[in-house]
Amino acid sequence: MITIKDNLAEFSRALRQYADVSGRDHREVIASRASRFGFNLSKELRALKPEKGEIQKEIAEVLKAGRKIRVRPTAIAFARNRTIATATRISDRRGSQYMEVNSKGKLKSSGMNFMQLAVARETAIRSSGRGILSHATKFKGLPQRLKADNFSAQPVATVNRYSRQVGRAVFDGSQDGASLVFTWGGSAASESVAEGLLDPQQVEAVKRALNATRADMLQYIARKRAGRKGVTK
Repeated sequence: MITIKDNLAEFSRALRQYADVSGRDHREVIASRASRFGFNLSKELRALKPEKGEIQKEIAEVLKAGRKIRVRPTAIAFARNRTIATATRISDRRGSQYMEVNSKGKLKSSGMNFMQLAVARETAIRSSGRGILSHATKFKGLPQRLKADNFSAQPVATVNRYSRQVGRAVFDGSQDGASLVFTWGGSAASESVAEGLLDPQQVEAVKRALNATRADMLQYIARKRAGRKGVTK
């Protein structure tokens, strides 16, 4: 879970002022500004997206230098399910004593050992998710979809190319102020997004997106107030 603290009071104050000068239903205001935040975050994350082949190159350089990389549990599980022991009395899967098997459970003639397979899987996961963060944070047509559903608590989901949910937005109108919560996690596809957003670079991207959304509101507020002053003269 990401908890945003930086400039949150200022953002909330700008949101209230935005609602006042716009004269719109507060639910529509929350939905539209949340959508803008998602758009800004998606743009920030898209700018951080690695070039094709860059991830493989970086991992290869790290390993060549004798350093380690973090391999996620799902990649370890993948390797565990696709290797068998090639010697007896082995208590763990480190080293080359556990080797890759084919679909029939037989040793591959040129297969990888357990750790090689785990690293290869980790590399594939990172590469396949090159643009997933920017996609998972952009909820296209969110205000329209929420309004069409009368701002119910029914989640609005965004999915990847395999139709798996990678994020969702839930509107909560049970309180006077109402709120809209973005959630990532709870499934294999969405969990990888949640993990990625915790990276320091992505956390900074979240802050920049929040500040950009606030700046948009302040500009709108200034224009509306300037217009009102012109009318009263």
